[in-house]
Amino acid sequence: MFLIDENVSELEVLRLRKAGVRVRLIGDDIADIGTTDENLIPVLRRLKQPVLFTQDEDFFQFRWLHADYTLVWLDTRPGEVAELVRRFLRHPDFDTQGRRMGTVVRVTASGIQYWRKGNRRLLRTAWPMTSPSHPRKGVLAHAEIWLARWLRILFREKADGRAALPVHCHDSAS
Repeated sequence: MFLIDENVSELEVLRLRKAGVRVRLIGDDIADIGTTDENLIPVLRRLKQPVLFTQDEDFFQFRWLHADYTLVWLDTRPGEVAELVRRFLRHPDFDTQGRRMGTVVRVTASGIQYWRKGNRRLLRTAWPMTSPSHPRKGVLAHAEIWLARWLRILFREKADGRAALPVHCHDSAS
């Protein structure tokens, strides 16, 4: 069960639903609007394996770690929540309910930090370069490909792989 905290905009909730992610809302479906963090935790324990997505950084604390739920702090701009939720759910370390349960997670555009039940260390993982559901290369891979092509053109790679002197463009009028 995916839960969205009340601090996430309705537009982002609609984007998630349009993408096929079934979410329930804190305030509408679960608990009351304005429920404090301390009062929300017992509600999560009563539900069956909930994953709470929030933009409230107060949930990213080791003390909230529990085997029966997952807390995900989406550390991003409000208009990027839906995309980050979808990326998180596709990440190989979190792409099943079993891999998500018992974690407190911080998700950013640059990567993921998390505590997992049974481990007191803060763990880190990067976004994969490719995703099984998205066969195209990741943004970083595109940048590396572009840079390699640009450098080959700029330095006119010799047949033996050694770079020649850089090519300079000169104005013919000078």
